[in-house]
Amino acid sequence: MSTALSNGNSWAWAVGRGAGTAVAGFGVMAALSRWGNYPSELRDLYSYRAATWGDGILLPIAAGALAMAIEALPAHGHEKVLVRIGFLTGAVCGAAIQALWLLDPAPRVNWTLPVAHHFNSAGWYHAVFLVGASGMFAALWTRLGLRLLSARTINPLAVASTLVAGLSSAGFVALASADNSAQGANSATSALSTLGALAGSVTALAVGAAWVALQRIRSRRLEAAQQVHHEGS
Repeated sequence: MSTALSNGNSWAWAVGRGAGTAVAGFGVMAALSRWGNYPSELRDLYSYRAATWGDGILLPIAAGALAMAIEALPAHGHEKVLVRIGFLTGAVCGAAIQALWLLDPAPRVNWTLPVAHHFNSAGWYHAVFLVGASGMFAALWTRLGLRLLSARTINPLAVASTLVAGLSSAGFVALASADNSAQGANSATSALSTLGALAGSVTALAVGAAWVALQRIRSRRLEAAQQVHHEGS
């Protein structure tokens, strides 16, 4: 068991990560929905399962589980650079999603997008949150992927936490897909947005996996060359 786990720091970090995600996402949006000023006939926050059950429960669970899984595994030597690449990849995908929503000439308007090409204050906050959350989750999955691929032994807690994170993330995607389907004919942009977010996370993880694979190949070649040199001498 790692030192982080023995002193409880990883649990505190996991709970803090999950609570922070819940407050920054659903918490702030719920407050903006309660005290904001928008036409009552528009679809509100509670019309979207991904924005309520997803942002309020599933994403915080995923964030906390990812943090726990990461802390249960030893660090990877090159993870800092790759995690930054993962974060930027996720953030760019999140920003692209917001651009698609703003550029859509015939969107399904709601309480954050009251007319085409116009976010209100809640919409801009949600845009910033989505970009940050996309970057954060891409970075967390990249870090976890690197540590899983490079670990000599796998901590059972890491496996269980990864499973929880994966199921929670899948649940969020299912809710987002259901919300998109409910929007009818104008859901093409939303569907593309969901696919873009998934593609960003997968790309970030694939980059990390490829890097680890290359490092292992180079390490094995170096070991083989050293062994041949040793036998020859």
